[in-house]
Amino acid sequence: CMANIERLRAELNANPAERKALGLPEVTEERRAEVSVEMKSRKAKCKELIAKGVIPSPTICVFNQIDLNKTRKITGKGINRLVRGMTVALGAKFEVESEETIMQTLDADGSGDIDIKEWCDRLPMLPKLYEALKQDLDPEWGTLKSFRTPADQLAKCMGNIERLRRELQANQSERAAMGLPVLTAERKAEIEKEMGQRKKQCKNYRALGIEPSPSYCVFNQ
Repeated sequence: CMANIERLRAELNANPAERKALGLPEVTEERRAEVSVEMKSRKAKCKELIAKGVIPSPTICVFNQIDLNKTRKITGKGINRLVRGMTVALGAKFEVESEETIMQTLDADGSGDIDIKEWCDRLPMLPKLYEALKQDLDPEWGTLKSFRTPADQLAKCMGNIERLRRELQANQSERAAMGLPVLTAERKAEIEKEMGQRKKQCKNYRALGIEPSPSYCVFNQ
């Protein structure tokens, strides 16, 4: 139910290029209304299940979170990137299998692709990771609390650049309103250094074909 809500939200928010990549038709006012009604219905169903104490399964919820392109399949370097991200994020709080073991188990045929069926069927074969995902999953949102996708990380990095730019350019009254101290030459140098590092990080993400998540970007705007 939660995954379908996210799928509908992705359909509603997709730009023309994303719609073409996902094979979605142009969103008409009629389709927008249909999606809104279905999302409202599914949200009510999720609320009802949560009220009954039902905990969402980490299989579909987590796959939906890491399926950045919403193609129901993760391919190529994206698998390694995401598995590494999950291992690092969850490994700080939980004991999980090694990255190599996770890869070998999930991509058993060595095809380089993991579709949603393969993920759901094989994830329970990794008991430590499965339990970590289960414990870290937010039952109300159906997403991991410790893990940010590369798209989220890129968007957050962009948001931090904008935050630093505002601090650098703020006048006296703006600084007072934002609770910022006087901009010294030392602080200015620190900001410029950090902005340079974050811009380089963003450039690396973009070179991998990663698009920023709209959630952090829009909130920051």
